[in-house]
Amino acid sequence: FGLVPSGLAGADIAALLDEARAIKDVRTTAILVMADPRGKDNAEASAALPAGIDLLPIQIGRRKAIADAAGRGKSIIEEAGRDPAASVEMRQLLEAIFQQDAGNLI
Repeated sequence: FGLVPSGLAGADIAALLDEARAIKDVRTTAILVMADPRGKDNAEASAALPAGIDLLPIQIGRRKAIADAAGRGKSIIEEAGRDPAASVEMRQLLEAIFQQDAGNLI
């Protein structure tokens, strides 16, 4: 299992995956982060994923509370009272990745 945050363009991701898959069959999953609460940008970003990449049905919104918590060396989950919605999104991500209740991971 590996989690790689990436700002790479679709072609760069596809090339990296081709290289990895030449060595070993790998399952690749993406998540939309810094998602906007409205508009078509999220759908366009999701549609731009290269073939062979699954998209988790979870989005992490563009939230200042996440950056602020990280600046204090904490997860937004540790500071759930500051932005409950951000904490919920992060728990959903953890549960999707580890396929279990996030309360058991923290």
